[in-house]
Amino acid sequence: MKKEAASQTRLVVTSIFILVLSQVFMAGLSTGSFEKIYLNFLTASYDIVARDFRRSVDQGLRFGKPLEKLFGIDRLMEEIHRKNEDLDNIVLFKPDGEMLYSLQKAEPSTFVPKALQIDFTRDVREGGSDTRTVLLEGRFHVLLPIISRENEWIGTIDLSFDEGVVESRKNAILLSNLKVLGAVTFAATILLAFLVLFFVSSRSGPDLPRRRVLFILAFVLVLAQLITSAANIRDFRSHYIEITRLKIVALTDRLRENIDHLLNKGVQINRLVRIEDVFEEILGNTMEIEKISITDTGGAELYAATTQRRDAGCGAVAFMSAASQPGDFEVFFPLRRTLDEKEVIEGFIKVHLSECTISKAVSKILLDAVTVVLISFLFLVELVIFFLIYMRKEMQSISREEEASFTYVLGRPVAFMYLFSVALSISFIPLQMKNLYEPMLGLSKEIVLALPISIEMLCAMITAFLAGMAIDWWGWHIPFGAGIGLSACGAFLSGSASTGLEFIVFRGIVGLGYGLSWMAIQGYVFTFTDPRYRARGISNLVAGIFSGQICGTAVGAMLAERIGYPGVFIAASALTFLPLFFVLIYMRPYFKKPESIVVQGPPRVGDFVRYVTDRNIFAVLVFVMVPFSVCQIGLLNYATPIYLSSLGISQSSIGRVLMVYGLSVITVAPLISRFVDRSSNKKIFITLGGIIGGLGLSVLYFTNGILAVLTAVFTLGLASSIGGSAQSAFVLDLDVTKEIGTGKAMSIQRSADKLGQMLGPVFIGAAIAVVGLENGIAISGMLYILCSILFSFTTRTGKS
Repeated sequence: MKKEAASQTRLVVTSIFILVLSQVFMAGLSTGSFEKIYLNFLTASYDIVARDFRRSVDQGLRFGKPLEKLFGIDRLMEEIHRKNEDLDNIVLFKPDGEMLYSLQKAEPSTFVPKALQIDFTRDVREGGSDTRTVLLEGRFHVLLPIISRENEWIGTIDLSFDEGVVESRKNAILLSNLKVLGAVTFAATILLAFLVLFFVSSRSGPDLPRRRVLFILAFVLVLAQLITSAANIRDFRSHYIEITRLKIVALTDRLRENIDHLLNKGVQINRLVRIEDVFEEILGNTMEIEKISITDTGGAELYAATTQRRDAGCGAVAFMSAASQPGDFEVFFPLRRTLDEKEVIEGFIKVHLSECTISKAVSKILLDAVTVVLISFLFLVELVIFFLIYMRKEMQSISREEEASFTYVLGRPVAFMYLFSVALSISFIPLQMKNLYEPMLGLSKEIVLALPISIEMLCAMITAFLAGMAIDWWGWHIPFGAGIGLSACGAFLSGSASTGLEFIVFRGIVGLGYGLSWMAIQGYVFTFTDPRYRARGISNLVAGIFSGQICGTAVGAMLAERIGYPGVFIAASALTFLPLFFVLIYMRPYFKKPESIVVQGPPRVGDFVRYVTDRNIFAVLVFVMVPFSVCQIGLLNYATPIYLSSLGISQSSIGRVLMVYGLSVITVAPLISRFVDRSSNKKIFITLGGIIGGLGLSVLYFTNGILAVLTAVFTLGLASSIGGSAQSAFVLDLDVTKEIGTGKAMSIQRSADKLGQMLGPVFIGAAIAVVGLENGIAISGMLYILCSILFSFTTRTGKS
């Protein structure tokens, strides 16, 4: 009885763990978003201060004074510091880094650090003079160039503030989120314990009712996350509006002072000259303002300017501001003049905040929340499977029949954890290469950006081909462990790469590991799964792969927005070891060679040649597997991140678009596989899948934008669902496959798959270089359709 109660307790504890993990992740995302917004607010505020300071410097330069001998500059810096107490220092230095003036007194001929010596020459020549923000040794530096009358860069203004200013505000928000999280998690724990105790029998032991357990866990987790997400979104919105209002105060403060000065000089409020030009400048630099105006004391509008930025996306997020209070989006500033030693209000500056911009920022958090709920559900499914494995391990004795019906499940959590870690970086590998870009071997930029993915797939192809032999000689566990080590090492080095060439080499190391581990876990399923359960083993393996890929892609994209690409690579490196720990704990009894090694003998070149020259096999490899892999990796890993990034789509949204591929496969494939199994003609499904996938990619020839890419990604997943299962059944039913052996045939097919994946980014990159991005993707789709038709005419319906 104690063991039975203990199983219920373990179920509750492990469920709470996944709940807390997902809750903390969601709180971290919303806090990270707020941190970025607050930092943007501070830098925008100090950008205004820096520009006002530069205007004062410009006045001295117009009188012919050299930058080194400006009068009253120290007093001006002290005045700026009094109004902005968070500023640590104000520095003015020459282009070579020599410090001319500093709020904190410095020795003569002192130079600022190299990291702050940004070259503004090109920006100034191109007519730009925007600020740059640099984080150095715990301090943010807002840098603004000083431009001479000859339009040359002659110096730089540096306003610095401590990183703790942002951290303190962020920590306050995080503490508020954690309080809500703690309360909701406590209530969820009680509810979960109640439901498990009353609806899951303690006598079930390892044979827990999976559907009932999954439903209970999903109900509690989704309910808890919805409550937490609603609270986080509400708090984020109120903080965002508060920060925006503070930003507006900083923006209009100087304008208000100038107008007050004019009013005190006797200028009438309805006689201000070119004030709309000032409004237009403010609107141009501030996304959060929709309208700015001046009214008299009776409310009559005297001057006004309205932004023209409102776009089609605003209507889609208008509901986010439906619950707003009327005063949330309006800020008033009184305009005064002194009359007989009394201040008289002459009118008001009225600023209307952009509901669209604020709602869009909040909707990003909402999308993140929905994504996390979906990811948590997928994690939950894997958790239930893991818990069943754990319960089996706890049993003292298991019959041979029970072990046979259980062995195939072990491959799923391994595949999930490994693909999760690998997929963390899928959405931004070409974007990181773009950051490190340098010309190579006279290749076009589009092809160079494709090289990290192509080299990774080339290396994976090589080791995938060799892995089949390694599994036969040493067992599946040796190549799996070697692959984990290589994958982790490559991911870690990818995060530290400083040149494009280094990044390409390090992704190649990841590919070497991927080919070994990927084939090793498949080898385990084929070798140690009872033939009666092999189909279930393969379907569970595929489910684990796609769940891991969906979760990893989304989580990696959201993390990249917060911690940057290098941080995600390092996180991926650490997480790569999780499946190795699982294997060492739960799968050690299967660390042995396949028993069939004595019968099969060593692989021969003749087997390879005979297999690939078979008419049906050749058609499958050349007209189906390679074209699909070219389109799959070319679109998902290469073209989609680059294209959506060029449209200004956030990294999180890029990850969500890529999720659609996996979601379409795991939702559609099980439904279609039933029709495939019943049909005796698998060729129809293979051809139909290729045509559908090609048509989806061809959509970009007629239209563009995120919806076009979304359509292409979804239809490619649909093509995989329709053609994938039919393709496997078609190949396995051929006599030549049975003659060469399933293991060797699997290695050859996976090598062809990796060949297509290697060629995909380079092929689409070359097409983009010639005809443009949209047309390049569309042409790939058209060629995919052609290959599918050729497959239909080339193959024979009978067995080879």
